[in-house]
Amino acid sequence: MSTKVLRLTVLVIILALIIPTTGFGQGPRGAVQVTLLHTNDFHGRLETDYRGRGGSAYIASVVNDIRAAAGEENVALLDGGDVYFAAPAISQLLMGESTIDIYNLMGY
Repeated sequence: MSTKVLRLTVLVIILALIIPTTGFGQGPRGAVQVTLLHTNDFHGRLETDYRGRGGSAYIASVVNDIRAAAGEENVALLDGGDVYFAAPAISQLLMGESTIDIYNLMGY
């Protein structure tokens, strides 16, 4: 194979690899920042503990503040599990129904 043909082949291969991807390097116009909020091991703790920590009202307050600052449509609220097992009696007696109701109100 001649040097001229080899150079042309290499050039064609390089162009074939570069040209289709040149438009993908930039982000979309008007990109949006998304905030992910995550809870885990809630264990049906709807009310605060004996020191006044935690509880669903506190979580809802923090989530609402973040949604107000970031825009509600830009915030996703997720939970990793252990929502109502090993929970206080009210949550276990109702098989977590009260906790699920509160989670739905908070927009999980």
